[in-house]
Amino acid sequence: MSVFVRFPMSLSFSGMPASGKCLSKTAWMAFWLLAATPIVALGQQGLLVSFKGPNGATPAASLVLGSDGNFYGTTTYGGATSTSASGTDAWGTIFKVSPSGAFTLLYSFTGGVDGSGPAGALVEVTDGIFYGTTSGENGQNGSGTVFRYRLGDAAPQTVYTFHGAADGGVPLAGLIQDGNGNLYGTTSTDGTGGGGTVFTLDVDNVLTTL
Repeated sequence: MSVFVRFPMSLSFSGMPASGKCLSKTAWMAFWLLAATPIVALGQQGLLVSFKGPNGATPAASLVLGSDGNFYGTTTYGGATSTSASGTDAWGTIFKVSPSGAFTLLYSFTGGVDGSGPAGALVEVTDGIFYGTTSGENGQNGSGTVFRYRLGDAAPQTVYTFHGAADGGVPLAGLIQDGNGNLYGTTSTDGTGGGGTVFTLDVDNVLTTL
């Protein structure tokens, strides 16, 4: 089981910096918790979302604060078709969480041409349009994808499918955007050296291995 927990700013953690930019008066953090962990010890009032399979499982990436004030994220497993708490029988999700904890499942990956196993954070390139990656051995070529998701759409659009060759494969991390609108990312396997790549995706969704 995995959950999102909200802690008050007055709570301190060893090793955390004393200063930093806060999204609001509340510090938001995503935590992995074993099913046996007593949630009450953390404070039930801080529990925002508990992933149980059908609503997603294994949120490996951080949340991104959208321009609309909501938080957006992905889970590597789980989805609408999942019948297990672990979610390993489904392909991952895109979801939204409001600041008050209202959860919305936006999309469940199918393991087809849309890919599977999103493990990196989303990036909002403009109002309501997000890009992300899938890392599973699915998609058209079985080596992961880059996708574009616009809020309100029924499904994301796959803008690039990795070949597991010179262009790399299995992107585990999310993307970052430069000042000109280009996106940058990495793959964890393949490429000319066999150990992954760095790539850029321009505003026309053309991918170039750097």
